[in-house]
Amino acid sequence: MRTRKGFTLIEIVIYTAIASMMLISMVLITQSLYQTRARVRSAIILEENMRHAMARIIISIRESEGVAVPGIHSTGTYLSLAMPNPTIDPTQFDLVDGTIVQTSGVGSGIPITSPQVEITDLEFTRSSTTIPLVFVEMSGQLRNVVGAYQSELTLSNSATIRR
Repeated sequence: MRTRKGFTLIEIVIYTAIASMMLISMVLITQSLYQTRARVRSAIILEENMRHAMARIIISIRESEGVAVPGIHSTGTYLSLAMPNPTIDPTQFDLVDGTIVQTSGVGSGIPITSPQVEITDLEFTRSSTTIPLVFVEMSGQLRNVVGAYQSELTLSNSATIRR
């Protein structure tokens, strides 16, 4: 009577095929996780930058004494605020080469969005005469990103002057 010492060729082929399928599945899952992580990271960078810029603009509007530009019932891409502190009067927000720049007083402009983010549209709308109400809308995307990793976002908010 013969005793079996080892595996047959068919058994080895079946085990190898099962192990290969499991390994390929693990590689595909890992690749998918890395791609998802990169897409989420791109969206987070864009959203954090744009929310930060929006918050700075809204806080400045609320702390100001008046809105010089845009005029009443008009829209523009430039905002100029009269501030109570003479060292930061006027405070201005403008879109320069896809970056929102804040200028306070006679100082030079400071970018308030990172170089990774390109603001494609920035609009200020003043809609009230008694208590200045300013609507702010901005759209943006990440710079130098194409395909599935590109995120686009539009934010809007409004603020009134708190005297």
